[in-house]
Amino acid sequence: MEIKLDKKDRDILKLLDRDFRIPLSRIAKNVGLSKSSVALRFEKLKPLISHTTTGINNKMLGYTLVKVYYLINSLDKKTEKEIEIEFKKHKNLIHIARLYGHYNLELAFLVNDFDDLITQLGKFNRRFNKKINEKEIQIMVDQYYFRNNFLYEDSATKISKILPANKKLKLTTIEKKILSIIRNDSRMNILDISEKTKLNPKTISTNLKSLEKRGIIMGYYMALDTGKLGLNSFKLFLQVDNSKSIEEFERYITSIKDARHIGKMIGLWDYEMDLVYKDTLELQYQIEILRQKFPTLIKKIDIVNFGRRIITSKEMFLN
Repeated sequence: MEIKLDKKDRDILKLLDRDFRIPLSRIAKNVGLSKSSVALRFEKLKPLISHTTTGINNKMLGYTLVKVYYLINSLDKKTEKEIEIEFKKHKNLIHIARLYGHYNLELAFLVNDFDDLITQLGKFNRRFNKKINEKEIQIMVDQYYFRNNFLYEDSATKISKILPANKKLKLTTIEKKILSIIRNDSRMNILDISEKTKLNPKTISTNLKSLEKRGIIMGYYMALDTGKLGLNSFKLFLQVDNSKSIEEFERYITSIKDARHIGKMIGLWDYEMDLVYKDTLELQYQIEILRQKFPTLIKKIDIVNFGRRIITSKEMFLN
């Protein structure tokens, strides 16, 4: 069911979009409401927030994002549950998502041991062999994350880039503890983090600032349930002619206001684009622009509808 928002609701969401840890008191000051009014509106807006995350630069820590796409026969609730149980014990799992189109299942991992991942996927492939019609493994080389730009009237694109790192950083035990707590709860306050980690609040505050300054924490984000805003989420998979120059192409796709995530990949596909549009007509219009701008570069495009996350893993890949 679509949720209607007034101007104040949208202003609050914009501030949360820029920094999901922003205090309610600062939101109140910015939008011209009392803190209690903002607190009430925040509770009303919570059903729109599908999940929150602390953006961690995985490349700086020696981890690679790997996505595996499947076309599974009869992917019903029972099969989804079996898949969830199979992978929940894998600490490097980030999420499992339901798709609709050429692929209907997405597995995302942060990997620093490919042998371990291959073993895990081998077990899965053998167990569900009779149901697997197709599978593709994609290794993310570069990642570009965008804000929820559909909230804004103008072009409010802000990009967080995860590119190959020149130097790998090691986290302290304290930093790992803090990140493990706020990774999937980016709004958790210092006192609650202190209670869960048994660390002094000042120690937590100092370490968070250090992680932010070094670029390990890129920001604090929320993912919105676009369906409840009358919007649709799509994935585009693109194959390009890698013998040609791609600089202009990458400049263009990273300027698209409707993008949420773009990944440059190694595998069958060269790029994955997560886009938000009102309907397929708007998406088709964007695809036509892409084809017209780069008629000799783009070899193939496939479209998949994003359905929902089956699970967001609470296990911590850094443990």
